[in-house]
Amino acid sequence: MSNVTTDLLIPLLIGIVILYVGYFEISKKYNSYRLKKYGLKVIANVIDVEKTNMSVGDDSYAVPIIELKVVFENPKDVTRTEIIRHAFISYQNIPKTGDKIILLIDKDNPRNFSLYEKYLWR
Repeated sequence: MSNVTTDLLIPLLIGIVILYVGYFEISKKYNSYRLKKYGLKVIANVIDVEKTNMSVGDDSYAVPIIELKVVFENPKDVTRTEIIRHAFISYQNIPKTGDKIILLIDKDNPRNFSLYEKYLWR
């Protein structure tokens, strides 16, 4: 390969990586925006709660990521079971098996869902 090709190829590859990362960040924010604005609130039953070995933050203040297995009916009246990973700031906020939580679901794209901010019913 000549130096001219290499000199052009490296900035091109860097540009493609930046566009790729930017696209996913923008689409993630757009999906979050759609859920907050148009999402349907659905009640889900927690059927399993597991601690993972993952956490968010540094060693001085690490927040554990918890896996919730939930069952709910999506807007098309189909019962679904999903696993949600979420970092709960307080152990008091972690739902227990049998609790009901609220999810936001995109009615046009049922694969797009998340925990409702004030999610916990007890």
